[in-house]
Amino acid sequence: MVINRGSWVFAILVALPAISPQSVFGKEIEKIAPMLSFPASAGTVTALQAKVAYVSDGYQMGGCKIVETSGNETADVQACKTVSIYKALQPIVATSSVWVSPEFEGNFTPPYLKNPERVSRAYDYPSSSLRADHQGSTSIKLVINPAGDVTDCAVVQSSRYERLDQVSCRVQFRSSYIPAELDGEAIESIIYTVMIWTAGASPPKDITNEGNFLPEDQS
Repeated sequence: MVINRGSWVFAILVALPAISPQSVFGKEIEKIAPMLSFPASAGTVTALQAKVAYVSDGYQMGGCKIVETSGNETADVQACKTVSIYKALQPIVATSSVWVSPEFEGNFTPPYLKNPERVSRAYDYPSSSLRADHQGSTSIKLVINPAGDVTDCAVVQSSRYERLDQVSCRVQFRSSYIPAELDGEAIESIIYTVMIWTAGASPPKDITNEGNFLPEDQS
């Protein structure tokens, strides 16, 4: 989702593409599946890392591909969603976190975000962060109760900027979900999702020098 704010662009990725519409209080909404979800009772995820290569104008990513697998093909899909986006007209390689869901039994239906427009607001991008060209992706873990409310938020991969990470969690408490179900019963669930903050900036020099972002032929 991309929202214009004057000459700036504020981009937020909160979930995978829409799956199908559902009626809530007589209104058709898009059912949007989270990047990763599972029953809260199932346990904890396994954290892995994968390397991706991509190009970007600093706002939108293009040509993202896996160049070093995490060892789990399902988790690898997350890497192009969780990696921080910077302006890169030549392909660069970056490492990003991915997660594997714990195993569980039963017929699980993930929670679906009902009001993405309340989570994604242009004015939430901190002005001080924009002026400083701070951008990046914040991966977060949310706990959703059986009523569809967010009860907890934790940062699981930082954008490198504390202010952006703080706002990424703060806005989640405005959201409302169709609760997850297990065998037809509403349950508490865990989801992993991403807030992507973009302002057209190039990678900071310290990131490039650390080797986290390298020209593809140097990886």
